[in-house]
Amino acid sequence: MQRVSRGFLRRLYLATVFGAMAGLICWMGIVRFAETGNWTAMSIGFDRLLIGFAIGISRFRLSWWIHGLLMGGIFGLPASLLLMEMGTGYSLLSMLLSSFYGLVIEFLTSVVFGARR
Repeated sequence: MQRVSRGFLRRLYLATVFGAMAGLICWMGIVRFAETGNWTAMSIGFDRLLIGFAIGISRFRLSWWIHGLLMGGIFGLPASLLLMEMGTGYSLLSMLLSSFYGLVIEFLTSVVFGARR
């Protein structure tokens, strides 16, 4: 069995924590300003957590900003489709914010804290 490096675990931890923080921010904003239910807000918050986890575990060799935008867009797609299905009108905004949060999570993880892939 292959050993996991401390750098990988640090990156995974940081990105997941930043994803959880982004999810909490999104959840609080949706509950306060949008007309969606609490389950929808929780699923979007969980989606941001998933973006952080995916960024932390990813091994793609891309520039940090491309990686953040790409991972945010890919893993933010389920939340955007959920909002589109509900007909709330926030699906495009959710997709843009998913990419933005992916960029921020990757920036904080890679550039600020130096936990590179």
